[in-house]
Amino acid sequence: MKGNRIVIDENAPLIEPEVDTAVPHENEKKPIDGITGNNLMLPPNQIITRQHFLVWPVAFLFVTAYNLTFASFGQYVYIKLQNENFPGIRVNKTTAYCEVNTSSDNFRIQEDVQQKAAIWGIYFYMSGGFTSIIANFILGAYTDRFGRKFLFILPCVGTIVRTSMAIVGMHYDLPLYYYIAGYFLEGCTGQIFNIFQITYLYAADITENGKARSVGIVIVELAFGLGTVAPTLAVGFILEETGSFLIPFYISLGILVFTLFLIFLLPETYPKAIRNQRKYTSKFENLRDASDLFFSKKNAGRRWMYFTTILVFSFTVYNLFGRTAMEGLYLLNYPLCWNPTKIGVFGALRLALQQIIGMMSVKLFHICMNDEMIAIIGCVSYAASFFIEAYATNDLMMYLVAIVGTFGLLTIPMIRSILSQMTSPQKQGAVFASVSAVETAVNCIGAVTSNSVYIATVKIQRGFTFLLFAVFSVFGMILMIIFTIGSRGSKKKVFTE
Repeated sequence: MKGNRIVIDENAPLIEPEVDTAVPHENEKKPIDGITGNNLMLPPNQIITRQHFLVWPVAFLFVTAYNLTFASFGQYVYIKLQNENFPGIRVNKTTAYCEVNTSSDNFRIQEDVQQKAAIWGIYFYMSGGFTSIIANFILGAYTDRFGRKFLFILPCVGTIVRTSMAIVGMHYDLPLYYYIAGYFLEGCTGQIFNIFQITYLYAADITENGKARSVGIVIVELAFGLGTVAPTLAVGFILEETGSFLIPFYISLGILVFTLFLIFLLPETYPKAIRNQRKYTSKFENLRDASDLFFSKKNAGRRWMYFTTILVFSFTVYNLFGRTAMEGLYLLNYPLCWNPTKIGVFGALRLALQQIIGMMSVKLFHICMNDEMIAIIGCVSYAASFFIEAYATNDLMMYLVAIVGTFGLLTIPMIRSILSQMTSPQKQGAVFASVSAVETAVNCIGAVTSNSVYIATVKIQRGFTFLLFAVFSVFGMILMIIFTIGSRGSKKKVFTE
């Protein structure tokens, strides 16, 4: 270590010394030390410079810009529908109307508006979700062939397009179906999920296998967490002070343009010198790499480990995105009747606890436990917080939800780290592409189904969706325990195929 530069020994092999550094024949299995080996992607003589660390500001700024629009657009849709359905009631431009008299006609109309808003949420998620699933899987797998930088650029451009279209739509008060086009175009570039996968992949490239990689991935989570906390808190105050939904979108657009500039400054971590070592026999070989991790007979005996961890990941991500998709409606509705400022303060507090305090605790947890145990703690924390939220009737109970769920998101970075450590350096792009494709698919499914469940149960048991989330967290905990017991002694060696 010299200052803030890490010099990589040009004689240090990417795999064990007795194994030739050329990529083995596909029928050979060459072991790689998955715990202590030097699994950095960078070629010999290339150093990690300050420019590589721009990946964290890029992650922070993009997520900040994205969440500025996300946090405000849901409320914009709800208030627009209220204005259309409550013609006799003056609805504030940025503060939703909330009827507390459960026996009045206005309360019935309010429940109908809740259902309509949830339906429009489904439309928006579906318009971009299905295309982004394909885009994430294909584009992510091809980072092992074309390098990493292009996957930063595409989703940033896509989000700039969607944000610009939304500004035009709000300025001219266009119908809600107009916004579907923006979500579709953004979906073709992979949405925010391509930024997720390429940032984690970039961090994996510049960190060594083992706990160092876990910490690197957690730092990415911290960047994403800060980028979520800040806009979540700011949006409520911006809407209250300005009375305009356009302001957050203008700010977001400016941040996105600056982020695109920083992306061009990022060094390539998977240059042609390494990419050319592997001879591709098919344009679809990268896609085959991703599927082989889960289905190839060559990976027999380890496939169950990939399937189990990806299931735990899916349950946790489902809960995360499902909650995000419908919680705003839940908080705007009776009996909480929160305004944008309250929603922003609560969201910022919870995210600060989960993605800052929670993620910072990983270093402490690593003193006495491994990644698997931390993932189990995350499942337990998440399940408890969802159970409390299902029955919350006042502000105190909701803030208790935030405290209890502090470690709820730890499962996600731990699963990413576990999967990365189980996979050879030459297949990192493939495994992160698989994770991102699953994440995107689950986001779409979670948004659609959680909104659908909320639509069906809001008049009967308004917190039923959160009970469903709690059950999924318990399932994730059980699977993680099975993985922890069953994988003992088998994770220390990973294989190229």
